[in-house]
Order: sequence, then structure tokens, then C-alpha cells
Amino acid sequence: MKMKKILPLALALLLAGCGGSNPSTDSSSSGESSDISSSTSESSESSSDSPSSSEESSSSSSSEEVRVTSMTTDFSRTILGVNETVNVNLTFSPEGVNPRVNFRSSDPSVISCNSTDRTLTGVSAGKEAVTITITCLDNTNIPAITLTLNVSQDEDEVNKDKALNTFYTAMNNESEKVKSGTISSSYQYSNGTTVTFTNEYDTYSDHSYNSIKNFSDVSSLEYRSRYEDHYYEISYDETGKATNTRSYNVIGDDETDYFSTSVTESVAKRRVTLPALYVNPYSTSYTYGVSGYLNDQFVSVLSNDYTLTVTDNKMNINYTYMGLSDCDVYSFEATFEDEAFKTVNFSVLTYDIDDVDSNGIPTSDSVTPTNKITFEASLTLGDKSTDTRSDKILPEDLFFESFSLNFYRSTDYDTPLTSFTRGDTIVFSPTNYAPSSALESIDRIEAVSSSNEDVIAVSANKLALSAVGEGSAEITFESERYTYKATLSVTIGAATDIYISTLPSSMVNTDSVRFYVQAEPYGALNDFVVSLKDDGSSNYASLSYNEATDYYTLTGNADMSEKEGVVTIVVTSESNPSLTKEVSITVMKQLTPAEMFAVLTSAKYRSETNSYYYNYYVEATFGTEMTSQGYPGTYDIFKQDGTLWHSFSFHYTISTAGDINIVDSTPTLDILSGLHISIDSPNGKELYSYFNEFDDYYQEDTTVTFSLTQVEETSNA
Repeated sequence: MKMKKILPLALALLLAGCGGSNPSTDSSSSGESSDISSSTSESSESSSDSPSSSEESSSSSSSEEVRVTSMTTDFSRTILGVNETVNVNLTFSPEGVNPRVNFRSSDPSVISCNSTDRTLTGVSAGKEAVTITITCLDNTNIPAITLTLNVSQDEDEVNKDKALNTFYTAMNNESEKVKSGTISSSYQYSNGTTVTFTNEYDTYSDHSYNSIKNFSDVSSLEYRSRYEDHYYEISYDETGKATNTRSYNVIGDDETDYFSTSVTESVAKRRVTLPALYVNPYSTSYTYGVSGYLNDQFVSVLSNDYTLTVTDNKMNINYTYMGLSDCDVYSFEATFEDEAFKTVNFSVLTYDIDDVDSNGIPTSDSVTPTNKITFEASLTLGDKSTDTRSDKILPEDLFFESFSLNFYRSTDYDTPLTSFTRGDTIVFSPTNYAPSSALESIDRIEAVSSSNEDVIAVSANKLALSAVGEGSAEITFESERYTYKATLSVTIGAATDIYISTLPSSMVNTDSVRFYVQAEPYGALNDFVVSLKDDGSSNYASLSYNEATDYYTLTGNADMSEKEGVVTIVVTSESNPSLTKEVSITVMKQLTPAEMFAVLTSAKYRSETNSYYYNYYVEATFGTEMTSQGYPGTYDIFKQDGTLWHSFSFHYTISTAGDINIVDSTPTLDILSGLHISIDSPNGKELYSYFNEFDDYYQEDTTVTFSLTQVEETSNA
């Protein structure tokens, strides 16, 4: 379905802020409707100048006891008739204050205003829009509210604006006036399959129940609650089990919190006083309210060429959007009661553009829509203060009054334990708790302290414990309303295996390597003796231990006379001598530059194919004829089928340490650069290489690496 987001002036002004003002909107949750209801001004820290004179000065009394902090309006008219007088309803925070206000018109000859009565009157039709500025005299730090209106002599135009005002007023009033309802939304795929979402709901001032069957035909009860300084969302499945729970801190609308664990006051209020629904089968988050659905699916795509009719208490809006390949036909019908929606019927039919005429009407009776959306709502107005449901959920019953805990190894949630082995991560879950409706996801149980952190330590998030030493410790746990203590013990188990960190298969006699030894399982008794085997290993290397780091260092014998020798490291458990492990490393005497040169030039080097680089492979050959730039060499890049792709020609020298210095390199393709080759084994038969390839899309170099090994004897180049 193609969506056209071009709004007529009246709707654009209404959506921008109820008649041209700038309302506060909430977009903290994806898929959630904005508050199109009110223009809002809140007190800021900076001061402002005193208000200038207006046509009328306010006679409203000022509250001396409590200072006003914000001012809002739900005014949504954009066009007035000549001699028509309308009231501008203002709401102040905190509740109960009634400050003095000042109304000013940018053109009193078109629209006059009365600050005392808080009214606007159309005086004469004008071509230019008039700006009404409303300021609070009792707190000049509150920014002014601005409304933008026109005056028209066209009765149909004025009546249309009144009708739109009725529409938006009903959307604004849903949260306060609609107590319960039934919603049904259907979505027909292009293959003719239709799926339906339903919600039978009850809403109250601080909580709501949504009996939902989603588009996948899965039923759930979605409970929303505003309790103390938190907002809760709980999903119960058909058996009554809580399957998904979320808890949020409630913060002020003017506060900034970048964490997903908080929602603002206005968001919390909207979610508990409006029904939750999915807009379509692809939705991943709930939209709230009939108003939220209409704002998302209808208002945001409505354009100028719609038709609107009002008969008694019924409104119809029809709109057709002609796209390049599709035609969308929108139909809206609503009835009203006490300035709120009573019923809503909405549909969108999508046709192939070739199956409709220029007005979007199907060319024949056989034409069917390729996609169809229908939405129906039947709403009941009423008092939202008292929950009379027989199955009502009390927020206080979501908190633990008492509980015991079971403790488990993190690798075994089936067997509760009180004694653990060093190295275990200990987790816990409540048992024998009251009330039975309490939820750990709402009332989090935390480990707050350990009597002996050297035996059992509390994790940083307080949701797990670590067995770190032998002995016992008393752990204290707390929920919102209850404290529980438990004593747990830790033993040190016997090792069943020895882990030696990775060591190279060979090393140069001038180098050293570090490694560590660990008992398995983790935390078991680590009483190992680490030594060199008494077979001549000490002729080629020595072994040392750093107690501070718990690492061993094997250092090659720089004075070894033999070309190479094997060093064997032996690890044995003192308490269990039969538990032993050996690892061997070949120590090679450092090759002289001449010896390394002889190795490099004696054979060709080849890599494996690189799956990250088109499955290409490379070959390197080192020449022997000295030039003014160094010795020549080639680095060839081959496709998987063996055909040459591109090459580097380079010159190299051998350093006194026996490594390769690439003096210069010239690629046959200008996007290649930066060739590097280094020795990667003591005997010089393994190389490490990389080069850069310029990525035109990202406009940066990408590094490509290859490891090469000598593969065959070659004649000197």
C-alpha cells in the first residue's frame, strides 16, 4: 500500500499543535501515537520579559499559595466564522491553580480576543492567518502558547472545520471519557488470506485490562498499571501464567532519560487509560488507543482532496489516493457521544491502478482489492475511577510479602543445593512465596551482602553469587518488602584434568613465551608442580613463575650450541601424582641473515585460499640478484581457478634480526597498495603478509591478509 503524507492546511495545523501551536508529543515508544491533543507550555529556568499590553487584560484571580508551572490547551479550531465566538479551554499544572492570562491578537480587525472570558471572536473575513498569543501573567517563565486561525464567510468551510474539531476533540477525549470497548482489526494479504486482531478492554485511571487475540490467533491478557513511582506491563497467557513482564521508572515529562527502563508521566498515563493494539500483522510494538490507530493509519496520510459529511451525530470522511501502481481507497465513519467516539468504522482498500478509473472506482464488479484493511471499534463511556471486575488485579499483590529461595549451579537449574564447589556461579529463585500472584520481574529479589566475600561474593548486578573460596557465608537477600537470609557453603573439589594455555609449536632461542596452568573443572584444587622434563630440556630453555600474575615464562637459551632442540614442560598434581600433562616446544637457534636469505630464496611460498577475499590465494618468490634497491621479489594474487589476477613486484632486504624489510612495492592495479611480508616461524618457512585494497563504496582502504608456507624447491630468480 502506498502512503502519501501530504496534509491539507487545516490538518497540518491541527497535527502540528492543535491550531498552530507546538504541542509536546511523546515518541518514546515505537508504534505509539502522539498526543495531538494539546498545546503545552512548561516553566523554564530562564526568565522572560513582562508581557506587553493586549486588547483585554485578564481578571482571573491568581493562586498565591501554589505557583503555576505549566499551561496547556486542547483548542483545535483553525477557521472561525464571522461573528462566531469560541472558548479556548486552558489547563494548568499543578491541578487547582487558576492564574491570570493574557490573550493577544495579531490583527484585532479579523479576530478579537477576551482574556477574561478566554474567548476568540471572528470579526471579519481576512486573507491572512491571525496569530493568537496566550501568556501566563503569574509565571512569565512559562513560554507563550500560539494559535493560528483564519476567518471565513464560507459556511461550508467553517462547518468543515467544526467537524474536524469534533474529530480531534474525540481523539483527545478518548483517554478521559472512554472506559471500555471492543476493537477488531482485520488485514487481508494479497493472496486473499485474512488475519484478525481483537481486543475487549477495560481502562481505569491507573490501570487497564486488554483481552487480546492477536493476528497469529494467540490469546493473552495484557495488564497495564501505574503504581507508586513505577509503570508495569504484564502479559498473562490463557492459563493465567505471567509470560512477559516489564517494569519502568516513571519520570517527569520534562526529564531526559536515555535508558529503556523509564517512561514519562504522560506515556504512563496514556498506556493505562487507552487500549493496546497492533496496527497490522507486522507490528512489533503496541499502539495505544483508537486515536493512536487513526493517527497512524489515517490522519498521517490524508490529503486535501477528501470529502467530509456530517449528519446528526455521524461523520463520514472518504479519501482516494492514486499512486503509480496502486490506488488506496480510505473510508471513515464515526458516531459520537459527549464529545467522544461512540463507534468507529475504518477501511482501506488497495486496488491495482489498472483496475480503477481516474476517480479510483473499480472498472467492473469483478475487480477485487489486492489488499484490505478494516478496523471497527465500539466504545463505552463511563467512570474510570472504580474497578468492579471480579478478576481484578491489585498492584500490591504483585510484591512479595514473604519467600524462601532455592539455589542452583548456573549450569543446572534442576537440582537445588546449599553446598557448592569453588568456581561455581550460584543463581537463585523464589519458592514458598506469598502472595501467589507476586512476580519477581516486578519485585526483584537481590543479593545485597555476604558475610564472607572470600567464600561467596555477590555479583555486580546482585542477581547471582560466585563461589570463590572454601568455607561458609551468610547471604542476605531483599525484595521491596521482605528480607531473607541463607547460609551456603563452598568446598574445593579435586581436579580431573589440567588445562595449559596455548603455546607455539616452535620458538626462537632468543625469544620467550608466557603461559598459565589451570585446574579443570574451574575452581578445583590447583596444586600443580610445573617443571622442565629431565631429558636435556634445560639445555634449550629455562622456566620461571610470576606469583603476582600467576603466569609461567619459558625463555630460550640464547647460548645454545645446537641448531634446535625439543623442550618438554611437565605439569603434575601434588595431591594426585597420576594427574599429569606434558607439552613440547621446539626451540630453534636464531638464523643469521645469510641463513634466512638462503631459506627464503630456496623455495616458493603459497597460501591457502581466502574465503573472505573471493577465494583467491597468493604466491611469493624471493630473488637472489642484488640491485641498488635491494633483492627483487614477486607477490602474485591468483583466482580460485589458478589464473593470475594481479601482482606486486617488490624489493627486499634482510635485517640483522633475520626479518624481511620490504623496501618498495609496485602493484599492477592502482587500488592495491601497502604490501607487507614478515617471517612467521623460526625456520623461515612460514610467512605472514597483508596488503590494502581501496574500497570505492566506503572510500577507504581494506586490509587483506594471507599466511604463506614454503611449498616446493625453486631455482634462484
